[in-house]
Amino acid sequence: MDKFFYNLKVGIITLALAFVVGSAVAAPLEDLVEQKPSQALTQLKTALAEDANDENALFLQARAHENLGQTEVAKRQYEVFIKRFPARPEAYLNLANIYSKKGNFNKARQLLEQGLTSKPEYAQIYQSLKKLNGHLAVAAYQRALSKDNKTVAPTLATASSLAPQAVQIKEVEVIKEVEVIKEVEVIKEVEVVKEVIKEVPVPVDALASNTNKPIATQTEKKIFTTRVPTVSDPQKPTDKKADQDLVPIVKSWASAWSDQSVGRFVSFYAPDYSAKGKTRNQWLQDRKLKLTNKSFITVSVDDFKQSLSNDLVNVTFKQNYQSNIVSGVSTKRLTFKKIGKNWKIVAERIIR
Repeated sequence: MDKFFYNLKVGIITLALAFVVGSAVAAPLEDLVEQKPSQALTQLKTALAEDANDENALFLQARAHENLGQTEVAKRQYEVFIKRFPARPEAYLNLANIYSKKGNFNKARQLLEQGLTSKPEYAQIYQSLKKLNGHLAVAAYQRALSKDNKTVAPTLATASSLAPQAVQIKEVEVIKEVEVIKEVEVIKEVEVVKEVIKEVPVPVDALASNTNKPIATQTEKKIFTTRVPTVSDPQKPTDKKADQDLVPIVKSWASAWSDQSVGRFVSFYAPDYSAKGKTRNQWLQDRKLKLTNKSFITVSVDDFKQSLSNDLVNVTFKQNYQSNIVSGVSTKRLTFKKIGKNWKIVAERIIR
């Protein structure tokens, strides 16, 4: 009987050890990529030899090179992956992180916005956009005030594996522009500050009284001690002419259009804005398509005229639109209304 129990105990221990060892051997390849990327690359090479179109293996291969610090190799592989599988947002996310670490924040933001277009419900894209836009706002503000930009590059979210196609993160509206708007508003107001810095002259007497101070410092003093119109200033009543200078906002709107930045572009419009005959979502889908289906877009604006109509400000200007598909010059009118602290487009019309 004792021998029976002894043999039973040995059998149980053997089975347990076999299970533990087997589990270690069968560890997910995704974990291996994060913990032992060199070993993972060996297995991935075998997997891709069997199926060169295995999207999971292709993604993990790029991720393994990224973890090994071979960023140029990883960058090329992520770029190839995006061309082959443009609907997968994970590669956009990781490639954006590589560019962000190198200090190319505009390219990183462009990639995140492209990833947002590929899968609007992918939550990690929003997290990274929030961090990146916050960093850009601080950097732009420091440049506007002629200060040294010593901000640390943000740490963006990354994807260690491809999410199952069937798994859906909580569904949101197309572009989910409201969350992106919150971040880009700061950047837009900084752009207005920069325009004001350019336009406000430095008083001669101020320079004469303190010639040791740099001109940039005198300009800063002028901005913060003199009443100048900005986006967040309260509107003063007027009968005929608008005292709000919305030209910088129109220029930023044209810049977002030229950058083909869907999130930034739609943020200039009122939350309930929609084109005639279309629902809000239909308008968003249409704008997204028209912004992203061209290899380049260039929009320049000039010859501005402003007028006030009740609580609305009309800005009429000449618009020169160029793209690889269509080009033309027209006169356009944007109608703005102050919503909260910001001016938003509530109507858009081509005059001729």
